[in-house]
Amino acid sequence: MKSIKVIMVSALSVMTLAATATPSAMAKISVASASGNGNDALILVESADCSADIETTTGKDIVKIMNDGSDYSINLYAVSQGTNLSAIGTDDLSNTAVTFASNKLETDYTMTFSNVIGTVKLYDAVEDQEITLANAGTYSFTAAANTVVADRFIINYVPAAPSICFNYNVLEINGHAGEALIVKKGADEIANVASLPAKYSLDLSAQSGRLVVTLNGQDYQIDANPAVTPAN
Repeated sequence: MKSIKVIMVSALSVMTLAATATPSAMAKISVASASGNGNDALILVESADCSADIETTTGKDIVKIMNDGSDYSINLYAVSQGTNLSAIGTDDLSNTAVTFASNKLETDYTMTFSNVIGTVKLYDAVEDQEITLANAGTYSFTAAANTVVADRFIINYVPAAPSICFNYNVLEINGHAGEALIVKKGADEIANVASLPAKYSLDLSAQSGRLVVTLNGQDYQIDANPAVTPAN
């Protein structure tokens, strides 16, 4: 009964959004677990008739009702302004965050795409690859059981300007996809990444003292857990 409810809500979402917006881009992403016992769907609509604001009263955005009826239940939803949505209508889908919650028993999942209009792309930050959605297209992935996976899937991902930041002992490197990274303390190698993803972070809280970060052949010096001198 739960899966029937999900399908009915999904179909209603498509009809509601189609009636309230003229999409320049649109897609339905359905996801199923390997057994087929877990299913969910997300509707994405980009239209000049919509806005970045949450518009649930007009039906342009639909708040997510979580599936929790069994150990096989899974959830897929967009997140906008702190609100979980099973259908999102916006004037710009760029960098729309998508969260996936796996079920308690399985690790293998497949997305299937339908109702595709215009250009909609799905970026997988873990695999560092982007998929252009097409009707009847699929994308398979793995996720740990009983886990909420945020910050992995992004719609129409637009990378931030290239940056390297070291803050609270965490090294964050963005926009340097494909470049090489080496982190050393003296002669000891702490990290060696031949090809960085678009977004990369490294927790260096276990280190102390001067470290050398070599990014694409350029050296940077950072201090992990620096000594603090009390003010007089």
